Amino acid sequence: STLNKAVYDKLHAGIGDAVTVTLDEDEDAALWNVPSGSSALLLLEGWSPCTGEQLEYIRAMREKLGPDCLIVVGLIGKPQPGGGFAHLDKRLFSDWKHKISSLRDPLADTVSLDVN
Repeated sequence: STLNKAVYDKLHAGIGDAVTVTLDEDEDAALWNVPSGSSALLLLEGWSPCTGEQLEYIRAMREKLGPDCLIVVGLIGKPQPGGGFAHLDKRLFSDWKHKISSLRDPLADTVSLDVN
């Protein structure tokens, strides 16, 4: 799929097991059962500003997944009619990067996944 290609192009890794999350720690219990040393890719809507709820969820991911798990926040653009996604607004992407870096988590990063 185009999403798998975008992830591979940006991260040089494929998508393994995919779990749909709700951003509710209790409802997303399946996510917390990943093997030690795994990486987690959290796909979010990059056309919307980063919220406190999303930051809290990423903090919770760190607590549940442990200090050695790489957490990547992959941002996608708004879906376009006929398929594909819009490019991310540079200002919004910069805001996302700033807010994720404010977590002071050396193994949490933000990437733009241009999926077209």
